[in-house]
Amino acid sequence: MASSDEIDAFVSAAAALLDLQLSETSHRAVAANIAILLDRASDFEGIKMADDLDPATLLRP
Repeated sequence: MASSDEIDAFVSAAAALLDLQLSETSHRAVAANIAILLDRASDFEGIKMADDLDPATLLRP
């Protein structure tokens, strides 16, 4: 899992790239959400999928 310093650096870089001015409170909130997303994503890393599975059907309105 990424360290809090790595997540903070990512948030700062992404905000700069998108020309966003984040307050310290917003920066912390975005970093916290990314930490949660990374944690949840790690739950799925160990799931092995068969190579012969077809992708899900794309449903369009």
